[in-house]
Amino acid sequence: MQNKDKCFIYAGSYTDNGSKGIYLFELDLNTGKLQPIEAYKEYSNNPSYLTINGNRLYAVSELEKGGEITAFNRDEKTGKLTLINSVKTEGVYMCHLHIWPGGKYISAANYGDGSLVVCPIANDGSLLEPCEQIRHEGVGFLKDTRQERAHIHSSICSMDGKYLYVADLGLDKVFCYETVSDGKLRLSDEKKQIVVPPGEGPRHFIFTEDGNRMYLVTEMGSRVHVLEKNPDYSWSDIQSISSLSEGFIGENTAAEIKISPDRRFLYVSNRGENTIAVFSVDQTSGKLETAGRFSSGGDFPRNFCITSDGGYIITSNQHDGMTSVFRLDSNTGMAGEKTDSTIIPGVSFVYAI
Repeated sequence: MQNKDKCFIYAGSYTDNGSKGIYLFELDLNTGKLQPIEAYKEYSNNPSYLTINGNRLYAVSELEKGGEITAFNRDEKTGKLTLINSVKTEGVYMCHLHIWPGGKYISAANYGDGSLVVCPIANDGSLLEPCEQIRHEGVGFLKDTRQERAHIHSSICSMDGKYLYVADLGLDKVFCYETVSDGKLRLSDEKKQIVVPPGEGPRHFIFTEDGNRMYLVTEMGSRVHVLEKNPDYSWSDIQSISSLSEGFIGENTAAEIKISPDRRFLYVSNRGENTIAVFSVDQTSGKLETAGRFSSGGDFPRNFCITSDGGYIITSNQHDGMTSVFRLDSNTGMAGEKTDSTIIPGVSFVYAI
């Protein structure tokens, strides 16, 4: 949306929980109020994760069998979606999508069976049949619980597109693959692989704008690792910091990680503590300092997003469906007034554009 006073919010959810799938809202950037526009239940099952590239939107179908990626055209003036096509993929419980630099390929992470699928994207935005599939094998540290096998949770390309990094929660490793011709992948040499402490479970990560640092959140560890790239493309773990309040007792799994548009603050959602942790980012070293935390406005914050002007944060709380909007203080990075909320059954994802 080009109007500086409004933006669109797309929400993904679990239709198994009675939701209507993908939801479209308009957010008033002056008042922080949400206006529902449309929902798209007929087009996908369990669209728990979405990604957008210009006037195209792609959604997972997180299913035990027969997962799909679905492509939509997105009207940039109205926000409304029209179906392009879907492509079936092998894999169990697809949970993350990433469009490669250049927009010609999309990778999909399958949590259930530890596999990753790559599909070409045609010029009209339609998805072509998978051109690559890899499957991780092995057993992790917590072999009797969460790490009984490989569990790929996300993938993101390096800024130059030469490498695809793949976070495997089950094996405590972020795998580094070289992107070769026609969407194919080749495992890179050992020094480029990233290993986290046993049992922490790497989930999601983001890069700095220059690609020289990575911020990685671990799900079971509830920690953020700050990694710095070396000249040989290996990575040094220069800091590890907890996302939880000091003295917190109870079960928690960290989920999403985002950085503010001005790059001054980093945010992590805590499912269990039901908070959003806020860190200030040292602009020279890239290291983090805890700035505080605030309530996610619901139960089990799976995901959240920040508007491009940095004025609002929108949280999606999966267990109670509460999708909450908070103003952000640009000086402290903390949430202020809760301006609106709506309930989406099984909400798992929000995207502001």
